[in-house]
Amino acid sequence: MRKAIMLLVLLLVMNVDIFAQERKLTLTLDQQPIKELFKQIEQQCGYGFIYSDEVVKDMMQVSLDVKATPVSTVLGMVFKDHKLIFNLISEKLIAVGYRNDRLKNVGSQTALHGIITDKNGVRISFASLSLILSSDIVEKTVSDDDGHYQLNHHFLPAHTYRLLATSVGYMPLEITFNTPDTSALKRLVMSEDAQTLKTVMITNTKPLIERKTDRYIVNVENGSLAQGLSAFEVLQKSPGIWVSQDGSIRIKGNQSVMVMIDDVVQRMSQDDLAEYLKSLRSEDISKIEVIYNPPAEFEAAGTGGIVHIVLKKSRRDGLNGSLNGRYQNQGKQSLKSSGGSLAYKVKGLYLSANGSYTDDKNSSFGEEAVYYPDESTFSNTTDRNNQISRYQYRFSAAYNISSKQSLALQNTGSTNEPSQVFLTDIIYRNVVSRKGYAQADWDRKIKFNSTTLNYIWKIDSLGSSLKMIGDYSESSKKEQNQLLTTYSDPFSSMQSRTMTPSSTGIYAGQIDYTKTWKNELEL
Repeated sequence: MRKAIMLLVLLLVMNVDIFAQERKLTLTLDQQPIKELFKQIEQQCGYGFIYSDEVVKDMMQVSLDVKATPVSTVLGMVFKDHKLIFNLISEKLIAVGYRNDRLKNVGSQTALHGIITDKNGVRISFASLSLILSSDIVEKTVSDDDGHYQLNHHFLPAHTYRLLATSVGYMPLEITFNTPDTSALKRLVMSEDAQTLKTVMITNTKPLIERKTDRYIVNVENGSLAQGLSAFEVLQKSPGIWVSQDGSIRIKGNQSVMVMIDDVVQRMSQDDLAEYLKSLRSEDISKIEVIYNPPAEFEAAGTGGIVHIVLKKSRRDGLNGSLNGRYQNQGKQSLKSSGGSLAYKVKGLYLSANGSYTDDKNSSFGEEAVYYPDESTFSNTTDRNNQISRYQYRFSAAYNISSKQSLALQNTGSTNEPSQVFLTDIIYRNVVSRKGYAQADWDRKIKFNSTTLNYIWKIDSLGSSLKMIGDYSESSKKEQNQLLTTYSDPFSSMQSRTMTPSSTGIYAGQIDYTKTWKNELEL
């Protein structure tokens, strides 16, 4: 009898727990973007969303009035009108895609299924795939745990598409196909990045990719990405992250992503951050955490997700460092860069520093001709010469006060000096021809510096902690534009000069306290 009562109590507790997991939403929206619904669900129910901008469009709007309604019911009701589907792929993450209805148009389809493997038939998980039409990316997706992928796209008949697949440890794979023949996509076979693997020695059995409730982790150290790459290139090869050449980083939708290095937010411009990541070597990286559903403790800038780069810390006392250099021929011009890193550890004190210098020279040529109804013409030819010099550095110091307390200081800085010269020959033909020459000089000097002090106290083994952060960032910009135009008619000649200085300083402070309770049930 006693055991029966105990079993009944256990079943009741389990039933309450399962019911509690059915999260409910109370919300009223009137012709609001569907992404506002996602935002409210994240705030009220703790779910994060992952989707492509080609699937969830800005023009999609929703109106609803619900009270204590299960999230699954709300999404089913809203998505029905927009031909969308959803799938709960973890306890806190919902994936959104197209509904798998076949289109009635001849030669088109909305869902294309395939599998991605290596040459030995081993399926590749979390590979990033981009569907490209002309030069536009029309859809992005990621293969699942078993290597399966699905493209939900309205394929246009008699069009040429490209499918680009990337994954850590493998060479990029690009397949070109013409609709409606998509047979080449049923099975994609990727080749291992042999040049990278030859320089790597595997010293442990930690998986390359670990998946957790609200994030996944790319273990760079001792893996196929451990040598010969920059942090920028590692991010490009990481699953679920889309990185453009101009430094734009996206995890879900078109929301901005916050980048952190060793728990410190990198408050740089997009261009400066891209250059800094290119100067950071993969040999210095321990792991990369991709947090697609950030906890409430992080600031609003991280609503689109967080990329957290964790650098290596020397396990032994002593000094170590590395140097790197790069030369790239660009026609008659060249790109040169060099950098280095240094680390020193003694007992509980860890010091590290790295810096880089880049000198980028390139040129271009352009022609333009304009014809007017009165038969007059205006034409010009322009030579454009660019030179960009960049200096960047990072210094950090960390001290373990005890096994549970640590204090860290970080200082980062950069100086960018872009200089552009435009040389233009001008011809204006009317009743009388008029020739001219123009020279435009655009010089800028941009400085950025940020200092962050970080204190962490791990209160217990359950995850309770106290974190205090103080930050100061300053930036300055000096910009000068000069224009000199000389015509055969001296009354048309002109000269101008514009100077635009600016400076900004920002102080920020943050205190986070997290308390974790242990949930136990004893019978």
